Amino acid sequence: MSQIDLIIFTSIVLFITFSLGWLARVLIEKLSHKSTRTPTSDRLMAESFHKAETDHALIVD
Repeated sequence: MSQIDLIIFTSIVLFITFSLGWLARVLIEKLSHKSTRTPTSDRLMAESFHKAETDHALIVD
């Protein structure tokens, strides 16, 4: 393999590695963003349920 072929091969390998790393980072950001939204909605549902139970307890008393 000549020196030019080695440079081209190395460039292609580095480009593919960079592209896969960038794609993995983007996917991790999207997945982590999705997972951080779920507890917020769960927390809101829990707060709403607690408020409804408290209001109902006040009406019954």
